[in-house]
Amino acid sequence: MHGRRRASILLILSALAVPAGSVVAQEVPPPPEPPAPAPADAPIPAPADEQPPTLPEPPEEDADPEPGAEVVVILRDGGRISGVFVARNADLVAVKVAGVEARIPAADVERVVARLPLEERYRQMRAMIDEGDVERLLLVAEWLRANGMLDEANAEIEHILKLEPANSSAARLRGLIDNQRALRDRQKDMLPSIPRPTPRSDIALTPDSPEMESSEWETPTLSAAEINLIRVYELDLNDPPRVIIPRETIERLLTEFAGHAMLPSSREGKAEFFQLPPEEILAVMFKLQARNLYGEVQVLANPDSLRQFKDNVNRGWLSTSCASTACHGGPDAGGFRLVGRRPSSDAAVYTNFLILDRAHLSSGEPLIDFESPERSPLLQMGLPRADSIFPHPVVKGWNPTFRNDRAKRFLQTVEWINSIYQPRPEIPIIYPPEGDPTESVAPSQVPKTGIPR
Repeated sequence: MHGRRRASILLILSALAVPAGSVVAQEVPPPPEPPAPAPADAPIPAPADEQPPTLPEPPEEDADPEPGAEVVVILRDGGRISGVFVARNADLVAVKVAGVEARIPAADVERVVARLPLEERYRQMRAMIDEGDVERLLLVAEWLRANGMLDEANAEIEHILKLEPANSSAARLRGLIDNQRALRDRQKDMLPSIPRPTPRSDIALTPDSPEMESSEWETPTLSAAEINLIRVYELDLNDPPRVIIPRETIERLLTEFAGHAMLPSSREGKAEFFQLPPEEILAVMFKLQARNLYGEVQVLANPDSLRQFKDNVNRGWLSTSCASTACHGGPDAGGFRLVGRRPSSDAAVYTNFLILDRAHLSSGEPLIDFESPERSPLLQMGLPRADSIFPHPVVKGWNPTFRNDRAKRFLQTVEWINSIYQPRPEIPIIYPPEGDPTESVAPSQVPKTGIPR
């Protein structure tokens, strides 16, 4: 285009410079070559003046936050860290990110600002978006889903689908929201049915005490968030269950580890990174050991090791032998207690998994031997005493769980131990909860090889 305009101007100037009646030879420039056709599947480039839609950001409160307030720590290098404010002094700023306390040198912090509560941020954000702006409404729905406001997210999707019934992005997001709402409702139904202990200090409790309620001796169980965290640590990347990583979590990963060779730095590279399958993004998180973000990853089903434990161990024999009310699941359990009720529930399965993974004998041997699973005290104590390397103590009413080391359940338990992720990670869960009388179960003394998660 510029070439044709330049040629026309030259012709006009030449005509003006030549006396009337003279003949000027004009060289006609060749027509420009047509551009090569683009491949059929090539993306259509967006106009240069068009920017991808973004969410409007409500103003942050630039004030001294109270402990427990949601804040954004703005770093001097431009980075931002979102979390829950803990404390601040002349040397450090402490915030909790996904439940893990992070301490940031005060010299690196430009300022700390308090964020509005989620409900208020949503109200302000929504007021800044037109009712017909489908692209931004989709971003709002995704933001709501990532922040656990599932009912509000569902309402936004219903509004979008009324505007555009064939919108595939809205339909896909509605499927994710429906799955998370169903999971939330199942967990609500499950967790309250197993009461946590409420130990009393004003009386001496014994199994025969008339004051003793069942909730006094029942084993405390893990929360839904703790169950999900174990799923993240146990997940097999070669055969993962369904995983969801909120967009906000990916943004924090790119911010907190900016400059790392494993992460993109360009705008185009980041856009491609967001489109990766969740398990590939999680693999990067594992390699970077971004443990403060693990709790934000949502694993929607049991990893293989937990599936085997649930079907072949906890429900197969543990709940009817070791975890029964007559043994380690009842008032005579002593310091080592297991969950015996509802053996198929996630609360029972994951709590017992964590207890067995961390437990060890008074002599120091871990209950699970990952080097030689068949020699694990967990299994050996289920064999007849005469055939056992670690015979079960003499207890009234005790009977062997396995006839021998060739029994089906014995072999299934060996297979389960071999399926557990190695090397064993130290999952940041405090168990039992503070104030519970159960003997503390420390991490097993298992030799670690490779890079732990």
